[in-house]
Amino acid sequence: MVWNRQDSTKTALLDLLTEKRITNPLAVTLTLKQAYRVQTDYGSFVHRPDLIEYQKNNRYFFNSLNKKVFGKGFTRYKKRLAVFPVFEGSKDIRTHLHLTLERPSRIMPLEFADLIRDCWIKTNLGYRNIDIQEINNYDAWINYMLKNRTKSIDLLSCVDVENMYL
Repeated sequence: MVWNRQDSTKTALLDLLTEKRITNPLAVTLTLKQAYRVQTDYGSFVHRPDLIEYQKNNRYFFNSLNKKVFGKGFTRYKKRLAVFPVFEGSKDIRTHLHLTLERPSRIMPLEFADLIRDCWIKTNLGYRNIDIQEINNYDAWINYMLKNRTKSIDLLSCVDVENMYL
């Protein structure tokens, strides 16, 4: 049997997400802008964001969402929503972000979905295609997020570890 790094990474992530299961989870897919126009003194050009810019955009999104949910508790007591974010996309598929996101039980699903949309649209790289659903089968959703087929780079590089909170 040949050792496959992708398979061992996926197994390790599945084990982690089974052990630290997110309570009251939502399946969220957020689409990212692929390019934007930048104006300089010498004219304008089209800029294509890289993974680091997408991670900064996510940090802004998660910070604003956590501030809306927890208020001063976010900064004062470091309260945060549990989230597992994974990037996906290729030459043929628009870059997007799959999330397993904790929904606070005190906030109704439709109200929380509106909050997510509002915070995402206010980011610099947030695109208008947003899908938010309750998770019926947690393991199936996690397997879907970790599929290798549409990852532009290896699986571990597609997991937004900097913005993950379990």
